[in-house]
Amino acid sequence: MKIIFLYIEIEHILKEMIKIAYDVSDECKNFYRIDNLKCFFKINLIDLNKIKNFKSINEIRLVNNRLKHNSGEINQEISEIFEFKNCKEFTQSNLNSFYSRVHLNVKPFFSDLVKTIIEQKNFKNE
Repeated sequence: MKIIFLYIEIEHILKEMIKIAYDVSDECKNFYRIDNLKCFFKINLIDLNKIKNFKSINEIRLVNNRLKHNSGEINQEISEIFEFKNCKEFTQSNLNSFYSRVHLNVKPFFSDLVKTIIEQKNFKNE
């Protein structure tokens, strides 16, 4: 459950950040799809893949989606995440290990994203 709640919070913060930084709201409802989110930032000259700890954020998203929409079996995409290598299903142990690693990367991700947004907006205004 911690992973699901963590991703809900990540989505909420991302949407609020975008609303404030870019003065948009209608577009935010489509950001549950990672491709839409990446596209939005790309249009605004930001590559999410280059933001510190985006990989962890994406891993949280993948595990969250798998937990919410599947039976708990680990697919190929999830098996590429360190804690789930050589596993067939989620366990309390591998989920706790995963959470312990990735939750520490959320704050640095948002810090770097905010810094990048500010730099990009200042660059556009020059």
